[in-house]
Amino acid sequence: MTGAPHVISSVVDKILVVLGEPFASWSAFVASLKRIPFPIVSLQSQTGWLYLLSSLVVSYVVYRSLKQHGEIPEDQSFTKTAFPKDVYLHRSARVDYRFVLFDKVFRYFLYVPIFTAATWIVYSRTIRALGVGSFHLPDAVAVWALPTFGLLMSDLSMYCAHRLMHEVQFLWAFHEVHHSAEVLTPVTGYRVHPVEELITTAIQSVFIALSAVLVSATTTVDVTRTSIFGIHAITFAFYLFAFQLRHSHIWLSYGTFWSRIFISPAQHQIHHSAARKHWNRNYGFVFAVWDQIFDSIYVPKEREHITFGSGNDHEYLTARQLYFKPFLYSAQELRRSLATVTKRLRPHTAVSRGLAQQPPSTPRQPQATREQAPAQTTART
Repeated sequence: MTGAPHVISSVVDKILVVLGEPFASWSAFVASLKRIPFPIVSLQSQTGWLYLLSSLVVSYVVYRSLKQHGEIPEDQSFTKTAFPKDVYLHRSARVDYRFVLFDKVFRYFLYVPIFTAATWIVYSRTIRALGVGSFHLPDAVAVWALPTFGLLMSDLSMYCAHRLMHEVQFLWAFHEVHHSAEVLTPVTGYRVHPVEELITTAIQSVFIALSAVLVSATTTVDVTRTSIFGIHAITFAFYLFAFQLRHSHIWLSYGTFWSRIFISPAQHQIHHSAARKHWNRNYGFVFAVWDQIFDSIYVPKEREHITFGSGNDHEYLTARQLYFKPFLYSAQELRRSLATVTKRLRPHTAVSRGLAQQPPSTPRQPQATREQAPAQTTART
């Protein structure tokens, strides 16, 4: 416990330093502003322009195939098929636009410093705790094995964080922001609460630290040679092949074999489904192997009609609600859990405070017990 004040002090100091950087000079402020379009202009971003373009090309291939097989009207244009008004002008989509616009403009001045400070502390202390080994890999092996190991560790960290968000009730309150979308568009991928981002990046920092220790301990070769535009070649290829369709109305499955290796757009759409058989499935980001190992895989054998939403979509109709309601719901869940624990551990104290006499409250449940379902469904293309 003696180290706790020091850790808190380190985090606060780091926040203050990073928070002041954008305002240290005019050039620093302009540099921060230039980071705002990063999600579109950078190919390190999952929504980089090349990945958006490639997803559009794949959408057109799907459109031509379905039209050839008579599954869409002959006179229906590609534009109307790929960008239907009932999806892209839906009230849920409009909330996405407002939320993401504010979030991406102000994130570098508001809560990114907190992310930076917290993850720096977690990363640096994990590195220090793990130490350095003496094992050495041949360069020819290290140049491919280590970056791939790092990719697997990063992907596993995202799986773990994602699953926690679903299975821990007070965390689900924040993740529900993402699942409350009634329609899916590429913008929905950024409909993520800052608290969820903080927790996810903190968990990732532990796994990344493990990878960094392995790299430093086993080789001196430049392992970035397997990178393309600053990301692993596998990730680049994954982003390039219709990654943006995972948050869309366009159904694209990789088939029963490849869907057990990589998460297809169809599998992620199923993850957003309100149908009971789809709940708590397909947590993976790039690889489906984690879902396979931990028994959360769902591979569709054919196209399925899907309704999207968390069942509480009516409570997330504005950008303000997306930001602030999760704090209220999470606090309610924590109070409920605390009251339950108190009654179990100290029943006499609980009775004296009136806790045991109160009727049990109905918690905001994670995906596994939600009751309602929205009406918006996926389309074939």
